[in-house]
Amino acid sequence: MSVQTTYSEDFAKGFVGLMAEPLSLSQVDSGKAEGGSIGLGVALAAGTADGQYVAAAADDAALGLAVFHGAHEKEADGSYVYAEKEMMPVLKKGRVWMTAGAALAVGAQVAYNPATGKVQAVSGGVTTLAMGLAVTSSAADGDLIVIDFDYTWH
Repeated sequence: MSVQTTYSEDFAKGFVGLMAEPLSLSQVDSGKAEGGSIGLGVALAAGTADGQYVAAAADDAALGLAVFHGAHEKEADGSYVYAEKEMMPVLKKGRVWMTAGAALAVGAQVAYNPATGKVQAVSGGVTTLAMGLAVTSSAADGDLIVIDFDYTWH
């Protein structure tokens, strides 16, 4: 079990994979991780059986996002992943914190880039993992933003 060893007056506003507005209209299902460990905010594609998900590749359709579950403990190295065959919450529709791969404007259509684990504008690069709209803006690569995710977007 992890023990808090540091404290801060300035808390982070969110982190990748945290639902931004958990009480707003959203749809969260559950499923089993398949094909290895799956981290927070990773786009998911269908696995080999119903209720199983794998990390999406560039040519897959995003069926959901792996999101934070408060009862799940961090790994010994501080990472937060769902291990193979472990149940995980799968966001199908709703707002979630993600990392931007570049500057993005509010309302920009975004897609997940599996090579970087970040979202970027659909206008070029990755388009098959289109997943929704930017709710907040980012000034540069690495900024935390909120996206309105919807698996029916593609």
